[in-house]
Amino acid sequence: MNTMKTPLIPDTHDFKWLLLDLILGLLRSGRGSQIIAKYGISPAKCAYQNVAILILSFYFCNEISYTVRELENKPNLQKFIKISAVPKADDVYRFISSCKSENITSMMFDFLNLACSNKNRSRRKTVIIDSTAISVDLSWLCKKELENLPYKWVFSRSKKYYIGMKLTFAIDKKTLRPLAFIVHPGCPSDTVIFSEILENLKRRRILRKMDKILLDRGYYSYGNYALAIQKYQIIPLIIPKMGFSIRKIEKLVHFSLFWFQTKEGRKKRGN
Repeated sequence: MNTMKTPLIPDTHDFKWLLLDLILGLLRSGRGSQIIAKYGISPAKCAYQNVAILILSFYFCNEISYTVRELENKPNLQKFIKISAVPKADDVYRFISSCKSENITSMMFDFLNLACSNKNRSRRKTVIIDSTAISVDLSWLCKKELENLPYKWVFSRSKKYYIGMKLTFAIDKKTLRPLAFIVHPGCPSDTVIFSEILENLKRRRILRKMDKILLDRGYYSYGNYALAIQKYQIIPLIIPKMGFSIRKIEKLVHFSLFWFQTKEGRKKRGN
């Protein structure tokens, strides 16, 4: 199944390319070398070009093979990521397969954190949460090979039928600092995985009481509003669908009897 790919044309006036240039600059820096060494990404001599191609592929949601072809055909793209020779796609895949997947994931997250400012975590914040389908560069005809792999043949509105997973990403609204990302196999509904996402973010101390979360209509349900308010004590700002009623949410939110003994409870009763 062939789909039209977006050509990779560097544009120094586009904020996406400016951010990518910042990330790649950090990758080439001494701090970047320390991060690569921290996760045991080797050999060091070819680490930059392979990791840079991997970041470029992830950044624009393309297969590595497509990214390599774009680099081969576009000298200005080679100049942008600052590599003098383009490796073969098989060499990049071989390099990645030699690294532990959790190390690659943690390394990417460290680079994103390094690229964004680190603000005081004690303040109340607004977190943007969104999910996207991620396809894996595997032939959809090889069904037998998929039986032993943690991938599924699934459908989404954006990618139609594909082999892959769902990525949920959380960023700080004010600083655009990436906070976390969660991967689910297949393409589960955003509404269904909402509680798991909140539990994950709370366990990692990313979400705290009275924080706000911004989500699109994919996460909409009255139960999710009530869950965020009552169990996690955060403010859910989910884009509603037609016919939304605040009264229905109020009916789902129940307070413990101990709440009436608290300062807030006494104030509510007028005592």
